[in-house]
Amino acid sequence: MEPEFLEDRRDAVLTPLIAPAITSGRTTRINLSIDTGQLALIDQAATRAGMSRSAFMVSAAVGRAGAAAINQSDYD
Repeated sequence: MEPEFLEDRRDAVLTPLIAPAITSGRTTRINLSIDTGQLALIDQAATRAGMSRSAFMVSAAVGRAGAAAINQSDYD
């Protein structure tokens, strides 16, 4: 990378990633195996966020998937 780019990148302000809405309009029930301690943590976080467990988990997963896709595009 160019030295000027690295310098600009170091001084850049990070902004949150907002993943595009990827919806089909249909919901699907899934089964998920999870440690009970992790589930309790998720439930606490969902409650604090004012979200259902499902909505919280989908939001977290979609955000992570979007970030992973952007990070992968850096190497394409």
